[in-house]
Amino acid sequence: MPTTDAPVLTADPPKAGTRARTVGRVAAAALAAALAFGLLAGPAGARSTTTVATAKVSGVGRVLVDGDGMTLYTLTDASGDPVDCTGACLQAWPALTVVAGEKATAPKSVKGVSATADGAVIYKKKPLYTFAGDTKAGQAKGNNLSSFGGTWKVVSVKAKPTTTAPGRSSGYSY
Repeated sequence: MPTTDAPVLTADPPKAGTRARTVGRVAAAALAAALAFGLLAGPAGARSTTTVATAKVSGVGRVLVDGDGMTLYTLTDASGDPVDCTGACLQAWPALTVVAGEKATAPKSVKGVSATADGAVIYKKKPLYTFAGDTKAGQAKGNNLSSFGGTWKVVSVKAKPTTTAPGRSSGYSY
């Protein structure tokens, strides 16, 4: 029988240990394919570039959203300091991440979005999370929920007036 890196189908029963090697090769090939097609991108589903945008969400106004339009949240304690979401918390509140060392992008009008060395996407020094209870873009079911040691808040973006000439307003920009 020829030696190959791919599984070999034969009519003969496999020799002892062959099945484990074949399953291992198939699993490795599936993982490589998933990585190549961007289905997995590092720890916790991190992507090499993560886009943060803004969107108007009913009931909460203009907020930060991820590249899929899902509302972004921060977790803070009573004094407004960030609380780390770890373990079981991350099941309900997945962290927005990039592959370590890569970038998070945001519109020029949104200042304060960046990625930490370990891949966490932050806004004004607070980690950003999505909420598993938001099943589609435009929802903010997690706003003002208290759990995991703090209160979850949508990341609101305030409108700033823009002017075309001194004393003359042209409207609002986000």
